[in-house]
Amino acid sequence: DSDDERALASIILSVKPTQLGYIKNAKTSAEAWKKLQTIYQPKGPIQKVSLYKRLLNLQMAEGANVMLHLKTFAEITEKLAENGIEMQEELLVIMLMSSLPKNYENFVIAIETRDSLPSFGFLKQKLLEEAERRKEKTEEEAECSQQAFNVRSTQKQKKQNNRRPYRGKCFNCNEEGHFVSQCDKKKKQQQQALSMLAAAEP
Repeated sequence: DSDDERALASIILSVKPTQLGYIKNAKTSAEAWKKLQTIYQPKGPIQKVSLYKRLLNLQMAEGANVMLHLKTFAEITEKLAENGIEMQEELLVIMLMSSLPKNYENFVIAIETRDSLPSFGFLKQKLLEEAERRKEKTEEEAECSQQAFNVRSTQKQKKQNNRRPYRGKCFNCNEEGHFVSQCDKKKKQQQQALSMLAAAEP
C-alpha cells in the first residue's frame, strides 16, 4: 500500500549509498528493515576485533592505486563506527600514514615534522595530490625515455648512412665499390647455373 511505499522510501533515503545494495530488491519496508538488521545488528566482540585487526594490518603496496586504498580504509572505519567504535581523528591520521608503503616515506616525514598532525580530510587531499604528482612525473619520464630512444635511433641511422662506400675490388667481377655478396654478376651467374641444372634434368 501507499503507507508501506512511503516507509520503504524513507528507509532508502536514510541509508548510506554503500548500504543501498543490501535493500535494493526489498519489496516492503519490513523486508528492507529485516535485511538491514541482519547485516548490522551487533555481532559481539569478534566482529569488532576482526575489523580493528584489518585496519591495523592494512598496507598499501608500492605502485597501488591510492584512491582504492583510501576507499578500503574508509569502508573499514565506517563498519567499525556501525559496530559502535568511533576512531579518534588523530588515530585515523596516524593509522593511514602507517599504512603507506616505503616509497611514501618522504611524504610521511613531511607530515610528521609539522607542528601538529593535520586533519584526516587534509591528509587524504594531500595524499591524492602526491599520487597525482607522481603519476605525472612517471608519464614525463616515460615520454623523455621514448624521446631519447628516438634520438639514439636517428643518430644510429645517420652513422650508417654516413659510412664511406667500399673502395676495394669485388673478387668475382673485379669491379670496384662492392663485395662479392653484393655482386649482381655473381647473382646472375648463380641463376643461370640453376636454370641449366633444371634444364639438364630428365
